[in-house]
Amino acid sequence: KRGPIRGFAASHYAANVRTLGPNSHVRFRDIPDGTSDTILACEVSRGIRPWGDPLNWRDLTAGINRPSGFGMWTGGCLVLMADGRVQSVRSDIDPRVLKALSTPDGGDDAPSSFAR
Repeated sequence: KRGPIRGFAASHYAANVRTLGPNSHVRFRDIPDGTSDTILACEVSRGIRPWGDPLNWRDLTAGINRPSGFGMWTGGCLVLMADGRVQSVRSDIDPRVLKALSTPDGGDDAPSSFAR
């Protein structure tokens, strides 16, 4: 559904539940994997919620352009990294890399150039 929902503007972005989920208190110092290697939010095309809805989050490990995951465009979506960059991610990204990018403190070795 596009446009206002229950009187609030629709948000075509959702938070990554592993960084900005319910009762999250993640600070920059709580991201030892690095802010350039941690995704905060992504574009969505399904299950659109109003801007500011506290339940507007999803699990990145569901995949890109999957029904319960993130995705907006054929072939990928834009993601907001914890360092403030916006970067595109292809839908065929290796699921292990996507999982590593979705966790702030997994000790994962996700490359900064994952989407280039």
